[in-house]
Amino acid sequence: MSLVEIFLSLFSSGFNKRFIYLLLLILLCSCAFKQPPTVLKQGPLPRGGDVCRIAVLPFINQTAYKGADDIFARVFVSELVNSGNYQVAQEGDVRKFLQQMQVLPNQTPEIEQLRAMADRLGAQIVISGIVTEMKDVSEYGQHLEPSVAVVIRVIDGDSGRTLWSTYSRREGQQYRKIMHFGLVNSITSLAKYVSFEIVEAWHKEGFNKCTE
Repeated sequence: MSLVEIFLSLFSSGFNKRFIYLLLLILLCSCAFKQPPTVLKQGPLPRGGDVCRIAVLPFINQTAYKGADDIFARVFVSELVNSGNYQVAQEGDVRKFLQQMQVLPNQTPEIEQLRAMADRLGAQIVISGIVTEMKDVSEYGQHLEPSVAVVIRVIDGDSGRTLWSTYSRREGQQYRKIMHFGLVNSITSLAKYVSFEIVEAWHKEGFNKCTE
């Protein structure tokens, strides 16, 4: 039975119309916020998208939220591994290499540095990210529904060139569930939802799960 048929049936049965209007509003809002992350393709993935070995750069924090880069990066890596069986280089190995190449924190490596790191760590793909927004309280310390915005790049390990760029911004209230008035009210939970949506969007665009 379609949603239209369900609502017509509820109306004809004399069901409380105010409740039905509320339910319809929640459904419409829920659908409106299901827009996927924006994925801009600037080049094809290597090997037709068969990716297994990945290195993730430390994310860059452009917000006033302390630790936003580490919070989102670690949640994203966890979601990436769990959803696609990818082999991700150890965070410590990545940071050690960047220190050796004298790349400063919150600085993006040069193309040749990216290529050298990918070669050293055996990575087909390098992922970099910028957290552009992260909030969970107002400037006066009052509780606020969390929000997160990120830009994530998929970089070819051989050439050091950006292949895909992805942007996503979400607020906790956008995950209001039908018939459930609770919200996603923590940064970690919101980061997990955002990460899941980005990885799912990548899969749909041809970023294949590892089969090795």
